[in-house]
Amino acid sequence: MVKPLNNLNNLKRGSIRGVYKQWIYTSPLEYHKACDYLQKINFSIQDLNGEIECLNTITAKEIVYTISLVDWIIEAYRAIEKAVVVEIIKNFSYSKQSELEQATDFLKALRSYIVAHPLSTNRHKKFGFDGNFICIDIYSGKEATFKLLLGHKEYFYHLDYDGLKEKTYDESDNFFMCSYPQNDNGIKPLKRIGSKVELIYRVAELYIEALYEMDKYLSKRKKADLEDKIKQGGKN
Repeated sequence: MVKPLNNLNNLKRGSIRGVYKQWIYTSPLEYHKACDYLQKINFSIQDLNGEIECLNTITAKEIVYTISLVDWIIEAYRAIEKAVVVEIIKNFSYSKQSELEQATDFLKALRSYIVAHPLSTNRHKKFGFDGNFICIDIYSGKEATFKLLLGHKEYFYHLDYDGLKEKTYDESDNFFMCSYPQNDNGIKPLKRIGSKVELIYRVAELYIEALYEMDKYLSKRKKADLEDKIKQGGKN
């Protein structure tokens, strides 16, 4: 089950601001951009939470849209991080950084394979996307024709943060990518790469958690202690 994501309403404001401090950014313009990025993240969270009810019957539309929303959160988070003066943020470390990196790689591989380059993804070998597979469709696995194949693990793969597992059918997978291998000597049996929409939402959850940890870290930074390291000032 996918749980609703936390919004950004509890980021620190007032006298104990974190990411909303203006002086921590490289320029006033970057501060205003960061505020726009935060708003973009919040809107994406709202849209993701609004999609949860639709996930009872997963279609290609829901998967593509969900991946795009999570990718927007990733890009906005990274843009905020880059906008902060390096000396102020360089010692910040998210407590689940290892999982975040795995989850990001997973999301980027899915985005490339399903959304950006379904016919030619070749930069995500860990996830089995080395130019061999072509993605032709996405479905939920509730179809009658799909159920006839459940006794044939050779037609299935399972994809998660650890990468691609061959000849594996995971009964908890709730969406499948229909894929043709391109290097089977002209024989192209259809393969089903299964995964879980919960894993996509988990990526967003990790970035939201990371943003809150960044916010807490930045709320403890004092301008007086860092003034010699700040090239561009501003109001707190």
